[in-house]
Formats: sequence, structure tokens, C-alpha cells
Amino acid sequence: MPVYNTERYLAGAIESILSQTFANFEFVIVDDGSTDGSSAILHHYAAMDARIRLVRQPNRGVAAATNHGLRLAACELVALMDSDDLALPERLAVQKAFLDAHPQWAAVGSQWLMIDAEDRILGLDLHATEPGVAEDLLFSYQALHNPTVMFRKSAFWAVGGYAEDRSMVVQDYDLFMRLRLAGQRLGNVPQVLYRWRLNPHGITMGKSRAQTLSAHAVRRDGFARYLARDPDAARATARRLVTRFPAGTWFDDKLNAEVPDLQDDFLLAAAYGETGASRSEALEHRVLRWLRNHDREPSALIQCLRDNGLPWFAELLAAQTGGPPVVSGADGSAFAAGESGCPLTFLLPFGDDHADLRERLRTLAPCPGAEVILFPVQGQRLPPIDSGALPPSLRLKALSEVPEDDAWATALASASGEYLGYLEEGFRFDPEVLGRALSLIGREGHDIVFVPLDIYYREALDHCGNPHRDPAPEPRWTPWTLLRRDRFKLTGFIHRRACLKELTVPLRECAATAPLALAMYLARRPGIHILNGRHRQFIPRLGFANQVLAVFKERLLQWYFDSGNGRLPLRAYWDRLPEARVAAIQAALDEEWRTGRFTVYWNNRLEIIEFLLRNAAIPWRWSLFRELARRYPSDMKAILTAHRRYLSAWVLRGYLLIARIVARVWAR
Repeated sequence: MPVYNTERYLAGAIESILSQTFANFEFVIVDDGSTDGSSAILHHYAAMDARIRLVRQPNRGVAAATNHGLRLAACELVALMDSDDLALPERLAVQKAFLDAHPQWAAVGSQWLMIDAEDRILGLDLHATEPGVAEDLLFSYQALHNPTVMFRKSAFWAVGGYAEDRSMVVQDYDLFMRLRLAGQRLGNVPQVLYRWRLNPHGITMGKSRAQTLSAHAVRRDGFARYLARDPDAARATARRLVTRFPAGTWFDDKLNAEVPDLQDDFLLAAAYGETGASRSEALEHRVLRWLRNHDREPSALIQCLRDNGLPWFAELLAAQTGGPPVVSGADGSAFAAGESGCPLTFLLPFGDDHADLRERLRTLAPCPGAEVILFPVQGQRLPPIDSGALPPSLRLKALSEVPEDDAWATALASASGEYLGYLEEGFRFDPEVLGRALSLIGREGHDIVFVPLDIYYREALDHCGNPHRDPAPEPRWTPWTLLRRDRFKLTGFIHRRACLKELTVPLRECAATAPLALAMYLARRPGIHILNGRHRQFIPRLGFANQVLAVFKERLLQWYFDSGNGRLPLRAYWDRLPEARVAAIQAALDEEWRTGRFTVYWNNRLEIIEFLLRNAAIPWRWSLFRELARRYPSDMKAILTAHRRYLSAWVLRGYLLIARIVARVWAR
């Protein structure tokens, strides 16, 4: 553990190591020239516990301090520790047991909780646990968290240890990349073993731009060496990464924010080679370029979408860039008429997880008399249903043969119930909460009831070995907070089927993203009742499934619902709009809002406000503008302050209006 001026947190960090369940260790602490009270704290603990080996050196930086400590370390297995963090009691025992059982592995990290200065938990951070996944992910971002790592000292020194050049602010990422290129096995255990402090005085917060640029150089240069050494393997890795993260990772988002002019998509270039995509890959390649902002004029992509049977999404993309407004792509009334006598239908899609299906069916026990429609998705076949797995008094309707793209539309059209519910893969109903939701639907006559979801991660395990619940603080859930956090999921809804009569999205084109489209549509309906209770959602482990079209459709659907059902183009295209089109957009937005088909909330409010302020001659004539001025006065003031030309334009328009009135009166 290197230490430099962390007296506020140091005692907690030391005690978290001394209280480990595995006690047979030496604790090498390097005081890197601390000038606060850290040295006194260190000497106090060194006098108390013989396992502590304390050394001091002039300040040379964290990499040099860590290297110095490793030269003194007597053991082959070495765990790293930051002096302002906390290790959970089982950390050393779990990681040592893993490395003992996997002698071919050089290093292993863990999952970890983020905490603030007062030890309050802010969230859970995940790293891939499947073999080989973390190693590939190193070419996208840092897939091991340095202070959570335990490694073999021999492997560490075989690649030269940490770089001590202090201009290199990501020495840990650089080390892991060198281990990866040397063919060493790296990964993470699923247990949560560490609490990492978001320290406002730490490197992560204090040197964000330098750290981001340094990390980009490490991954770019590391991939270049990988490509030169093994071109086929490197291109296969690049293809897995860009199709799994088609819009980039969180690190790419950070890079774009810190250095917006940097266009260096080496993974995309490697994935498709020098000549670009083949004819069969043309749509995927064009979508990737559009998602990564390399295709500013998407006319070729629009035509490619039409050629591949996605005309409605082609229409959306054209409308985004200032083209004609979107025409409805669906007749929602086809799903809005059920059979009398059937009160409730649940739709259960089946992918490939048989155990998950049995668990989902068990949670439907509080629904006697309900219809259950089971249908295959993702090109799967329905499994035989064990009669003991289905709660009694449920009516099962199995759709064994449905078109893959039309699975959700076919299932909805087959439903008989007056009310509809959904139970997707990886979700679980709470029987008590489900019973209360059904009571609200039946007795109080609500059109839409939504049950919020607790999120559990299968990639991370708690101290009992179960999927870890997301511990991040949550607000009081309302329709607005759920929309802002994007926490509306289809499984949380039970609604009157007549609510679908105004559905404008073609579910056939949505295919696998149909649940997302339905959830976005229902989340923006008026009169949602939020139930005080929770269902559960289990997030699967990270893998390399192709997400290109799914992410593309999600982006366009989000824009569609947030722009007044495709009325308002992106801000970058406002200057291209003719005056008549601008007036039509203003009227259409106001009409969509007044009739309850369009929701303004935190995520889309600024763009709507700015469009009306910028273009409307008399913006307060619109009821939408008046409501925004009442709900978001500070945003209105901030935009007017930043764009004083809008006020000048209003004054000029006012003079012109007065001049026209005077001219008409004079003419008479």
C-alpha cells in the first residue's frame, strides 16, 4: 500500500486489511514522503501489529512507491491497496483461493462498491468475469480495477513492473496491457470485495483530461502491437468489441467529452479492414459509422434501411435530419380489442433459458384465471412445459410457430385479456406486489399501473453468493424520475389493452427491441399509477452478443418519443428548416402535448425550450411554451441569458408586427 497524505482515511484502510479473514500475510506500506499526519498514523499501527513492514521514501509518485514495496515483498502473491479505500473482510481469502485454483492466471480483480468521503455507498461497479472477456475488453477500457487486484509477483516483474514516468498517469492500465500482450491470463472474481472512494483530491478527479488521453494512447498503441503480431485474432477481437459496444463504451463517451475533436476509431477500422464491409455487412457497417458520428450525411444509410426492410426506421432517420415528418408505422387498434370474459393476459417471451422460464411461471401464482401466452423469440423453439411448473388455474396458450421479427405483434394480437401484463426473461414478479397491482387494476379501475424494479447483477455476488442488488441511492419514483433515469421496463407495466390503440410504432420492424418500444410508449401515457412496491430484474453477465441494430433502433426510438413523435429534428439541422416547416413543427408539438401524446421531462426539456425560444415569433401563444415556462423557469432564464439574440429577434418581430398593423389600418 503506497501512502501519500491520506491521514483522513488511512486508519480505516489499514484496519480493513488487518481484519481480513485470511490472516497469514505481510503488510508492506510505503510512505511516499507524506507531509500531513499520515506518518504518525503509520508508525502507530506498525508498533501494534508485527505483520506491518513500514518503509519511507522521498516523494516519487505512486508507481515508484508501489514498485519499491514489491521489491521488498517476500511472497509470490501480492494484493494491491489504496490508502483511502476499504477492503472487505473476505478479500484476501477469496482472491488467494482463486489464484491457487488457477495457476495459469497472472492477476485477478474483483467487483467493487463506490463510496463518498463519508463512507456512503454511491453505486456498484462491475468488471467482466467470463474467461477471455476481460482480456478483450482491455482494448476498449480498463477492465481490471487496480486497487482490487491480486497478482503473481513473477508475472509483474516479467513485464517490467509499473512505469515510473510521472507523465504516464495510467500506470495500472499500461501494466495490464503489457501483461495482456505477453499472453498472461487476467480477469475478475464475481464477489464484491472492495470499497473504492471517490476522492475529490485523487488522480481520477484531479487529472481527468490527462488520464483520459493517456489511457487512449495505451489502448491504441497496445492494439497496434496486437494487430502487428496476430492480425486475424486482433481483427476478430475488434469485431467483437465494436458490435458489442456499437456506440462506444463509457470510456469513449469520456474521451469525446474531454477531447471532442479526436477521431481515432482504430477498432472500427480493424473490424472491417481496409476495404470496408462486404455487401452482406453493409447495413451493420453504415449503422456503426452513424452511431460513432462518422457519417454526418446519412442518405446512404437511409436507403440501406429501406433495402433491408426497415422503411419506418429510414423515415425516422430522415426526419431526424430535417426531412418530412414521420408517418405512423402501425395500427395500434389491432392490439386493442380483446375477448369478453378474459380479464388478464400475461405475455412471456422465451429465449433459451429453461430454468429462468420455470422461475417466471412460479411467480404468476397470484393470478387465478389469467391467460398466459408463451412465445419464442431470438429464433428459439418453445420447450415442453412441465405441468407442475405452471400454477393451477392459469390458462396457457403456447405459440410454437411465430415469425421471428413478428413475435411480439403476433403475441399481442393473440391475447384475449382486457388487461395486459408482461414477464420478460431475467425478470421476477413479487407475488405480494403483483397481487396489489391486480387489485388496483380491478377495483380502482386504473388504466396503467407500473411497479418499479430493483436491479440485481449476476456479474457481481454479495457475501451470501447471490446476485448483488444495485445499492445506488434512488429518488422517490414518479413518472418523471423514472423517465429521467430510464427505469421504465415493460415487465413493470399492467395496463388496459385499449391503451395500445394509439401505438404508432411498427413492432415488426422493432423485432428484438419491441419490448423497449412498448415500454417507451406506455411510459409516456397520461395517468400512470406508480405502485409502492418492487419487482426484480436480473442483469446478465457481460458477453459479446451483437448489439448494433438494437442500439441503433433504441437511439431512434428514444428520439422519436422525446421529439413529439418525430416532429422536432436534431438541433444540428434547425438552420436548414424552411420557415413554413418551423411553423408546422411548433403547431404539431403543441398539439401533441395538449392531446397527451407527447411528454416533456428532464431529458428533452432544454431542446424543446430552445426551439420555441429561437423560432417562435410569439412563443407564449403556445400552451406548451407556457407550461414549460411555469415548470422550468430557471432553464428558460439560462437559455435567454446565453442567447440574447433571441430577445433581439423578438423585439424585431414585434416592430415588424406593429408596422404591418399600422400599414393595414392606413390602407383602410
